[in-house]
Amino acid sequence: MKTFFTVAALFLMSTLMLAHEIEIIAKTPRILISPSIAENGKSFAYVGIDEKTGTQAIFISYLKNDGAFSKPNVVVTTRSTIEQLHTRFRHFQPNYAPFSAEEFRAKKGLDSPIVQNDIITFSATIKNFKRGIFYAIKRQNKWQVYPIAIQDQKMPIEPDAYYKDFNAPYISVKQKAIFLATSKNDLSYVFSYKIPAAPCESNEPVLLVKADKKIYDFKDISVAQGNFATLAKDETGKTYVCVFDQKTAKLVKNVPEEYWEQREGAITVPDGPSYYAGKIAFSTHAQGEDGKVTYAIYSNAGKSEFAKPVVLSGKMIDTMCIKFAKVWNPTLYIQNNKAYITFMGSLWENSRITGVYLASIANGKVDLAPIAVPGQRLPNGQIVLAATIGAVSIRHGIIPLALRLGNGDNVIAVVRLGI
Repeated sequence: MKTFFTVAALFLMSTLMLAHEIEIIAKTPRILISPSIAENGKSFAYVGIDEKTGTQAIFISYLKNDGAFSKPNVVVTTRSTIEQLHTRFRHFQPNYAPFSAEEFRAKKGLDSPIVQNDIITFSATIKNFKRGIFYAIKRQNKWQVYPIAIQDQKMPIEPDAYYKDFNAPYISVKQKAIFLATSKNDLSYVFSYKIPAAPCESNEPVLLVKADKKIYDFKDISVAQGNFATLAKDETGKTYVCVFDQKTAKLVKNVPEEYWEQREGAITVPDGPSYYAGKIAFSTHAQGEDGKVTYAIYSNAGKSEFAKPVVLSGKMIDTMCIKFAKVWNPTLYIQNNKAYITFMGSLWENSRITGVYLASIANGKVDLAPIAVPGQRLPNGQIVLAATIGAVSIRHGIIPLALRLGNGDNVIAVVRLGI
Protein backbone atom coordinates (compact mmCIF):
# COMPACT_ATOMS: atom_id res chain seq x y z
CA MET A 1 0.00 0.00 0.00
CA LYS A 2 2.90 2.35 0.77
CA THR A 3 4.21 1.84 -2.77
CA PHE A 4 0.78 2.67 -4.17
CA PHE A 5 0.56 5.96 -2.30
CA THR A 6 4.08 6.90 -3.42
CA VAL A 7 3.14 6.31 -7.05
CA ALA A 8 -0.21 8.04 -6.55
CA ALA A 9 1.43 11.10 -5.05
CA LEU A 10 3.83 11.40 -7.97
CA PHE A 11 0.97 10.92 -10.42
CA LEU A 12 -1.02 13.61 -8.63
CA MET A 13 1.82 16.10 -8.97
CA SER A 14 2.02 15.52 -12.72
CA THR A 15 -1.72 15.77 -13.37
CA LEU A 16 -3.00 18.27 -10.82
CA MET A 17 -3.43 21.05 -13.37
CA LEU A 18 -5.26 18.71 -15.76
CA ALA A 19 -7.75 17.30 -13.27
CA HIS A 20 -11.38 18.47 -13.45
CA GLU A 21 -13.28 19.62 -10.38
CA ILE A 22 -15.19 16.80 -8.70
CA GLU A 23 -18.51 17.58 -7.01
CA ILE A 24 -19.50 15.17 -4.23
CA ILE A 25 -23.23 14.38 -4.38
CA ALA A 26 -23.65 11.84 -1.59
CA LYS A 27 -21.85 9.43 0.72
CA THR A 28 -23.10 5.85 0.59
CA PRO A 29 -22.28 2.63 2.52
CA ARG A 30 -21.56 0.57 -0.59
CA ILE A 31 -21.74 0.98 -4.36
CA LEU A 32 -22.51 -2.19 -6.30
CA ILE A 33 -23.08 -0.86 -9.84
CA SER A 34 -21.63 2.51 -10.84
CA PRO A 35 -23.89 5.35 -12.03
CA SER A 36 -25.26 5.69 -15.57
CA ILE A 37 -26.57 8.99 -16.89
CA ALA A 38 -29.77 9.63 -18.86
CA GLU A 39 -29.67 10.65 -22.53
CA ASN A 40 -30.86 14.15 -21.63
CA GLY A 41 -28.23 14.49 -18.89
CA LYS A 42 -30.88 15.37 -16.29
CA SER A 43 -30.63 12.31 -14.04
CA PHE A 44 -28.48 9.29 -13.27
CA ALA A 45 -29.04 5.93 -11.57
CA TYR A 46 -26.89 3.35 -9.77
CA VAL A 47 -27.13 0.33 -7.46
CA GLY A 48 -26.03 0.51 -3.84
CA ILE A 49 -27.11 -0.39 -0.32
CA ASP A 50 -30.15 1.26 1.25
CA GLU A 51 -29.11 2.44 4.71
CA LYS A 52 -32.64 2.08 6.14
CA THR A 53 -33.21 -1.54 5.13
CA GLY A 54 -29.67 -2.80 4.53
CA THR A 55 -30.84 -4.22 1.19
CA GLN A 56 -29.65 -3.70 -2.37
CA ALA A 57 -31.39 -0.75 -3.99
CA ILE A 58 -31.52 1.34 -7.16
CA PHE A 59 -30.94 5.04 -6.54
CA ILE A 60 -31.73 8.05 -8.71
CA SER A 61 -30.43 11.64 -8.65
CA TYR A 62 -32.04 14.50 -10.59
CA LEU A 63 -30.56 17.71 -11.96
CA LYS A 64 -32.33 20.51 -10.04
CA ASN A 65 -33.31 23.94 -11.31
CA ASP A 66 -30.31 25.49 -9.57
CA GLY A 67 -27.96 23.27 -11.61
CA ALA A 68 -26.99 20.95 -8.76
CA PHE A 69 -27.83 17.25 -8.59
CA SER A 70 -30.19 16.12 -5.85
CA LYS A 71 -29.23 13.73 -3.08
CA PRO A 72 -29.89 10.25 -4.54
CA ASN A 73 -33.21 8.70 -3.49
CA VAL A 74 -34.12 5.01 -3.32
CA VAL A 75 -36.40 3.95 -6.17
CA VAL A 76 -36.46 0.15 -5.92
CA THR A 77 -35.15 -2.25 -3.29
CA THR A 78 -35.06 -6.02 -3.19
CA ARG A 79 -38.13 -5.74 -0.97
CA SER A 80 -40.14 -3.98 -3.68
CA THR A 81 -43.10 -5.94 -5.00
CA ILE A 82 -43.07 -6.67 -8.73
CA GLU A 83 -46.48 -5.95 -10.23
CA GLN A 84 -48.11 -8.86 -12.11
CA LEU A 85 -45.57 -11.35 -10.71
CA HIS A 86 -46.47 -10.78 -7.03
CA THR A 87 -42.96 -11.58 -5.92
CA ARG A 88 -39.81 -9.69 -4.90
CA PHE A 89 -36.19 -9.45 -5.96
CA ARG A 90 -33.28 -11.52 -4.72
CA HIS A 91 -30.57 -9.14 -5.96
CA PHE A 92 -29.66 -6.54 -8.57
CA GLN A 93 -25.94 -7.35 -8.44
CA PRO A 94 -24.99 -11.03 -8.03
CA ASN A 95 -21.47 -10.39 -6.76
CA TYR A 96 -22.28 -9.16 -3.29
CA ALA A 97 -18.71 -8.54 -2.18
CA PRO A 98 -17.11 -5.91 0.07
CA PHE A 99 -16.26 -2.73 -1.78
CA SER A 100 -12.55 -1.98 -1.99
CA ALA A 101 -10.19 0.01 -4.15
CA GLU A 102 -8.58 -3.18 -5.45
CA GLU A 103 -11.89 -4.73 -6.50
CA PHE A 104 -13.66 -1.55 -7.61
CA ARG A 105 -15.21 -2.89 -10.77
CA ALA A 106 -17.89 -5.36 -11.82
CA LYS A 107 -16.99 -9.03 -12.14
CA LYS A 108 -19.55 -10.82 -14.26
CA GLY A 109 -22.14 -8.43 -12.87
CA LEU A 110 -25.28 -7.00 -14.41
CA ASP A 111 -25.18 -3.81 -16.42
CA SER A 112 -26.01 -0.42 -14.95
CA PRO A 113 -29.66 0.56 -14.54
CA ILE A 114 -30.60 3.09 -17.22
CA VAL A 115 -32.82 6.10 -16.53
CA GLN A 116 -34.82 8.47 -18.74
CA ASN A 117 -37.12 10.99 -17.05
CA ASP A 118 -39.23 8.98 -14.55
CA ILE A 119 -38.50 5.52 -15.98
CA ILE A 120 -35.65 3.18 -15.02
CA THR A 121 -34.90 -0.09 -16.82
CA PHE A 122 -32.70 -2.73 -15.22
CA SER A 123 -31.76 -6.39 -14.88
CA ALA A 124 -32.32 -8.36 -11.70
CA THR A 125 -32.80 -11.82 -10.20
CA ILE A 126 -36.11 -12.61 -8.51
CA LYS A 127 -36.79 -14.79 -5.46
CA ASN A 128 -36.99 -18.05 -7.45
CA PHE A 129 -33.48 -17.34 -8.83
CA LYS A 130 -34.72 -16.56 -12.34
CA ARG A 131 -33.19 -13.55 -14.07
CA GLY A 132 -35.26 -10.97 -15.81
CA ILE A 133 -35.45 -7.42 -17.10
CA PHE A 134 -37.78 -4.86 -15.56
CA TYR A 135 -38.82 -1.24 -15.51
CA ALA A 136 -39.72 1.07 -12.66
CA ILE A 137 -41.99 4.01 -13.44
CA LYS A 138 -43.03 6.94 -11.27
CA ARG A 139 -46.78 7.53 -11.31
CA GLN A 140 -48.53 9.95 -8.93
CA ASN A 141 -45.30 10.37 -6.97
CA LYS A 142 -44.98 6.60 -6.38
CA TRP A 143 -42.59 4.15 -8.04
CA GLN A 144 -44.05 0.94 -9.41
CA VAL A 145 -42.09 -2.02 -10.80
CA TYR A 146 -43.13 -4.18 -13.77
CA PRO A 147 -41.53 -7.12 -15.64
CA ILE A 148 -40.54 -6.92 -19.30
CA ALA A 149 -39.25 -10.49 -19.72
CA ILE A 150 -38.26 -13.36 -17.41
CA GLN A 151 -36.13 -16.47 -17.93
CA ASP A 152 -38.11 -19.44 -19.31
CA GLN A 153 -40.93 -17.23 -20.60
CA LYS A 154 -41.92 -17.71 -24.24
CA MET A 155 -40.47 -15.15 -26.63
CA PRO A 156 -42.96 -13.34 -28.90
CA ILE A 157 -41.55 -14.99 -32.04
CA GLU A 158 -42.10 -17.99 -34.27
CA PRO A 159 -41.12 -20.77 -34.05
CA ASP A 160 -41.37 -21.09 -30.28
CA ALA A 161 -38.33 -20.02 -28.28
CA TYR A 162 -37.82 -19.25 -24.61
CA TYR A 163 -35.74 -16.60 -22.84
CA LYS A 164 -32.48 -17.82 -21.35
CA ASP A 165 -30.41 -14.70 -20.60
CA PHE A 166 -30.42 -10.92 -21.05
CA ASN A 167 -28.28 -7.83 -21.49
CA ALA A 168 -29.64 -5.03 -19.29
CA PRO A 169 -32.29 -3.00 -21.15
CA TYR A 170 -31.63 0.57 -22.26
CA ILE A 171 -34.49 3.04 -21.97
CA SER A 172 -34.27 5.42 -24.91
CA VAL A 173 -36.42 8.04 -26.59
CA LYS A 174 -40.21 7.68 -26.81
CA GLN A 175 -40.29 5.41 -23.74
CA LYS A 176 -38.83 2.43 -25.60
CA ALA A 177 -36.57 -0.08 -23.92
CA ILE A 178 -34.15 -1.94 -26.20
CA PHE A 179 -32.59 -5.15 -24.92
CA LEU A 180 -30.55 -8.12 -26.03
CA ALA A 181 -31.65 -11.65 -25.19
CA THR A 182 -30.57 -15.22 -25.84
CA SER A 183 -32.90 -18.18 -26.09
CA LYS A 184 -32.49 -21.67 -24.66
CA ASN A 185 -31.01 -22.81 -27.99
CA ASP A 186 -28.42 -20.00 -27.55
CA LEU A 187 -29.62 -17.91 -30.50
CA SER A 188 -29.40 -14.12 -30.05
CA TYR A 189 -32.15 -11.53 -30.46
CA VAL A 190 -32.63 -7.80 -29.96
CA PHE A 191 -36.09 -6.61 -28.90
CA SER A 192 -37.79 -3.26 -28.41
CA TYR A 193 -40.36 -2.81 -25.65
CA LYS A 194 -42.71 0.18 -25.48
CA ILE A 195 -43.29 1.18 -21.86
CA PRO A 196 -47.09 1.33 -21.35
CA ALA A 197 -48.53 4.78 -20.72
CA ALA A 198 -51.07 3.52 -18.17
CA PRO A 199 -50.79 0.84 -15.45
CA CYS A 200 -53.70 -1.13 -16.93
CA GLU A 201 -51.97 -1.46 -20.32
CA SER A 202 -49.67 -4.31 -21.34
CA ASN A 203 -47.28 -4.66 -24.27
CA GLU A 204 -45.16 -7.42 -25.77
CA PRO A 205 -41.54 -7.00 -26.87
CA VAL A 206 -41.12 -6.45 -30.62
CA LEU A 207 -38.31 -8.24 -32.46
CA LEU A 208 -35.80 -5.91 -34.13
CA VAL A 209 -33.16 -8.38 -35.32
CA LYS A 210 -32.24 -12.02 -34.76
CA ALA A 211 -29.16 -14.13 -35.30
CA ASP A 212 -28.69 -16.27 -38.39
CA LYS A 213 -25.87 -18.28 -39.98
CA LYS A 214 -24.12 -15.14 -41.21
CA ILE A 215 -24.24 -13.11 -38.00
CA TYR A 216 -24.78 -14.48 -34.51
CA ASP A 217 -23.74 -14.51 -30.83
CA PHE A 218 -24.74 -10.93 -29.98
CA LYS A 219 -23.46 -9.37 -26.75
CA ASP A 220 -22.76 -6.02 -25.08
CA ILE A 221 -25.45 -3.87 -26.64
CA SER A 222 -25.19 -0.05 -26.60
CA VAL A 223 -28.21 2.20 -27.27
CA ALA A 224 -28.51 5.93 -28.00
CA GLN A 225 -31.18 8.03 -29.68
CA GLY A 226 -33.29 4.98 -30.44
CA ASN A 227 -30.59 3.08 -32.35
CA PHE A 228 -27.98 0.58 -31.18
CA ALA A 229 -24.71 -1.24 -31.76
CA THR A 230 -23.66 -4.67 -30.53
CA LEU A 231 -20.89 -7.21 -30.81
CA ALA A 232 -21.57 -10.15 -33.12
CA LYS A 233 -19.73 -12.99 -34.86
CA ASP A 234 -19.82 -13.70 -38.59
CA GLU A 235 -19.60 -17.05 -40.40
CA THR A 236 -15.82 -17.13 -39.85
CA GLY A 237 -16.28 -16.94 -36.09
CA LYS A 238 -14.60 -13.53 -35.87
CA THR A 239 -16.17 -10.89 -33.60
CA TYR A 240 -17.16 -7.49 -34.99
CA VAL A 241 -18.88 -4.34 -33.81
CA CYS A 242 -22.15 -4.03 -35.70
CA VAL A 243 -24.61 -1.13 -35.99
CA PHE A 244 -28.31 -1.71 -36.55
CA ASP A 245 -29.62 -0.32 -39.86
CA GLN A 246 -33.23 0.70 -39.18
CA LYS A 247 -34.12 0.80 -42.90
CA THR A 248 -33.07 -2.77 -43.63
CA ALA A 249 -33.49 -4.16 -40.08
CA LYS A 250 -30.02 -5.70 -40.36
CA LEU A 251 -26.75 -5.46 -38.47
CA VAL A 252 -23.93 -3.84 -40.45
CA LYS A 253 -20.25 -4.36 -39.58
CA ASN A 254 -18.57 -1.15 -38.53
CA VAL A 255 -14.94 -1.79 -37.66
CA PRO A 256 -11.48 -0.68 -38.78
CA GLU A 257 -9.90 -2.44 -41.74
CA GLU A 258 -6.77 -2.80 -39.64
CA TYR A 259 -6.10 -2.46 -35.92
CA TRP A 260 -3.24 0.01 -36.01
CA GLU A 261 -0.29 -0.06 -33.60
CA GLN A 262 -0.99 -3.60 -32.39
CA ARG A 263 1.96 -5.98 -32.26
CA GLU A 264 2.59 -8.16 -35.27
CA GLY A 265 0.67 -11.42 -35.08
CA ALA A 266 -1.63 -10.18 -32.32
CA ILE A 267 -5.23 -11.40 -32.45
CA THR A 268 -7.42 -8.40 -31.65
CA VAL A 269 -10.89 -8.92 -30.16
CA PRO A 270 -13.37 -6.03 -29.71
CA ASP A 271 -15.14 -5.53 -26.38
CA GLY A 272 -17.68 -3.15 -24.88
CA PRO A 273 -19.01 -1.02 -27.78
CA SER A 274 -20.51 2.43 -27.28
CA TYR A 275 -22.83 3.95 -29.89
CA TYR A 276 -23.77 7.59 -30.45
CA ALA A 277 -25.12 9.49 -33.48
CA GLY A 278 -24.06 6.88 -36.01
CA LYS A 279 -20.51 6.60 -34.63
CA ILE A 280 -18.95 4.03 -32.33
CA ALA A 281 -16.16 3.61 -29.82
CA PHE A 282 -15.08 0.27 -28.40
CA SER A 283 -12.35 -1.32 -26.35
CA THR A 284 -10.18 -4.23 -27.51
CA HIS A 285 -7.80 -6.79 -26.10
CA ALA A 286 -5.06 -8.27 -28.27
CA GLN A 287 -2.91 -11.25 -27.39
CA GLY A 288 0.46 -11.47 -29.10
CA GLU A 289 2.47 -14.56 -29.94
CA ASP A 290 4.33 -14.12 -26.66
CA GLY A 291 1.05 -14.42 -24.74
CA LYS A 292 1.11 -10.82 -23.53
CA VAL A 293 -2.11 -8.83 -23.81
CA THR A 294 -2.47 -5.20 -24.85
CA TYR A 295 -5.64 -3.12 -24.48
CA ALA A 296 -6.88 -0.27 -26.64
CA ILE A 297 -9.86 1.90 -27.47
CA TYR A 298 -10.76 2.66 -31.10
CA SER A 299 -13.33 5.04 -32.57
CA ASN A 300 -14.48 6.53 -35.87
CA ALA A 301 -15.85 9.67 -34.18
CA GLY A 302 -14.30 13.14 -34.30
CA LYS A 303 -13.07 12.41 -37.84
CA SER A 304 -10.61 9.86 -36.45
CA GLU A 305 -12.01 7.08 -38.72
CA PHE A 306 -10.12 4.36 -36.83
CA ALA A 307 -6.80 5.80 -38.07
CA LYS A 308 -5.08 4.77 -34.84
CA PRO A 309 -6.04 3.81 -31.29
CA VAL A 310 -7.59 6.56 -29.19
CA VAL A 311 -5.52 5.14 -26.34
CA LEU A 312 -3.26 2.09 -26.11
CA SER A 313 -1.93 0.25 -23.07
CA GLY A 314 1.83 -0.04 -22.57
CA LYS A 315 2.48 3.23 -24.39
CA MET A 316 3.67 6.33 -22.55
CA ILE A 317 1.11 9.16 -22.55
CA ASP A 318 3.45 12.15 -22.70
CA THR A 319 0.83 14.74 -21.71
CA MET A 320 0.15 12.91 -18.44
CA CYS A 321 3.47 11.08 -17.93
CA ILE A 322 1.69 7.78 -17.38
CA LYS A 323 1.44 4.36 -19.00
CA PHE A 324 -1.80 2.37 -18.93
CA ALA A 325 -1.83 -1.32 -18.04
CA LYS A 326 -5.45 -1.64 -19.18
CA VAL A 327 -8.20 0.55 -20.67
CA TRP A 328 -11.88 -0.41 -20.96
CA ASN A 329 -15.57 0.57 -20.58
CA PRO A 330 -15.72 3.51 -23.06
CA THR A 331 -18.76 5.78 -23.49
CA LEU A 332 -18.97 7.93 -26.61
CA TYR A 333 -20.65 11.35 -26.77
CA ILE A 334 -20.56 13.87 -29.63
CA GLN A 335 -21.27 17.59 -29.50
CA ASN A 336 -20.41 20.39 -31.95
CA ASN A 337 -18.44 18.01 -34.21
CA LYS A 338 -16.20 17.02 -31.31
CA ALA A 339 -16.16 13.54 -29.80
CA TYR A 340 -15.72 12.75 -26.12
CA ILE A 341 -14.94 9.27 -24.80
CA THR A 342 -14.89 8.52 -21.10
CA PHE A 343 -13.18 5.30 -20.11
CA MET A 344 -11.70 3.43 -17.17
CA GLY A 345 -8.00 2.77 -16.95
CA SER A 346 -5.47 1.22 -14.61
CA LEU A 347 -1.84 2.25 -14.54
CA TRP A 348 1.29 0.23 -15.19
CA GLU A 349 2.45 0.73 -11.58
CA ASN A 350 -0.70 -0.87 -10.09
CA SER A 351 -3.02 -2.56 -12.55
CA ARG A 352 -5.70 -3.30 -9.93
CA ILE A 353 -6.47 0.33 -9.10
CA THR A 354 -8.88 2.06 -11.49
CA GLY A 355 -9.29 5.67 -12.54
CA VAL A 356 -11.55 7.51 -14.99
CA TYR A 357 -10.16 9.36 -18.00
CA LEU A 358 -11.38 11.39 -20.96
CA ALA A 359 -10.36 11.34 -24.61
CA SER A 360 -11.40 14.40 -26.66
CA ILE A 361 -11.22 14.00 -30.45
CA ALA A 362 -11.51 16.78 -33.04
CA ASN A 363 -10.38 16.53 -36.67
CA GLY A 364 -8.67 13.24 -35.86
CA LYS A 365 -6.52 14.71 -33.07
CA VAL A 366 -6.80 13.01 -29.68
CA ASP A 367 -6.28 14.76 -26.33
CA LEU A 368 -6.23 12.69 -23.14
CA ALA A 369 -6.95 13.99 -19.65
CA PRO A 370 -7.70 12.56 -16.19
CA ILE A 371 -11.20 12.93 -14.75
CA ALA A 372 -10.94 11.13 -11.40
CA VAL A 373 -7.70 9.29 -10.68
CA PRO A 374 -5.86 7.58 -7.82
CA GLY A 375 -4.05 10.17 -5.74
CA GLN A 376 -6.18 13.12 -6.81
CA ARG A 377 -6.92 15.56 -3.97
CA LEU A 378 -10.50 16.82 -3.63
CA PRO A 379 -11.49 20.32 -2.44
CA ASN A 380 -12.34 18.86 1.00
CA GLY A 381 -8.80 17.50 1.33
CA GLN A 382 -9.69 13.86 0.78
CA ILE A 383 -7.71 11.69 -1.64
CA VAL A 384 -9.26 9.55 -4.37
CA LEU A 385 -8.21 5.90 -4.06
CA ALA A 386 -10.20 4.59 -7.03
CA ALA A 387 -12.91 5.71 -9.44
CA THR A 388 -15.35 3.97 -11.79
CA ILE A 389 -18.17 4.79 -14.22
CA GLY A 390 -21.31 2.99 -15.36
CA ALA A 391 -22.49 1.74 -18.74
CA VAL A 392 -23.41 5.26 -19.98
CA SER A 393 -21.00 7.68 -18.36
CA ILE A 394 -21.17 10.96 -20.30
CA ARG A 395 -24.03 13.01 -21.71
CA HIS A 396 -24.17 16.79 -22.24
CA GLY A 397 -20.76 17.22 -20.64
CA ILE A 398 -21.77 15.59 -17.34
CA ILE A 399 -19.92 12.54 -16.00
CA PRO A 400 -21.34 10.71 -12.92
CA LEU A 401 -18.76 8.79 -10.86
CA ALA A 402 -18.42 6.26 -8.06
CA LEU A 403 -15.39 7.03 -5.87
CA ARG A 404 -13.54 5.33 -3.04
CA LEU A 405 -11.73 7.87 -0.84
CA GLY A 406 -8.66 7.59 1.35
CA ASN A 407 -10.69 7.81 4.57
CA GLY A 408 -12.73 4.75 3.52
CA ASP A 409 -15.81 6.65 2.30
CA ASN A 410 -17.68 5.56 -0.81
CA VAL A 411 -19.22 8.53 -2.61
CA ILE A 412 -21.25 9.41 -5.68
CA ALA A 413 -19.92 12.44 -7.54
CA VAL A 414 -20.14 14.29 -10.86
CA VAL A 415 -17.71 16.13 -13.11
CA ARG A 416 -18.82 18.81 -15.59
CA LEU A 417 -16.78 19.44 -18.72
CA GLY A 418 -18.30 22.82 -19.56
CA ILE A 419 -18.90 21.97 -23.21
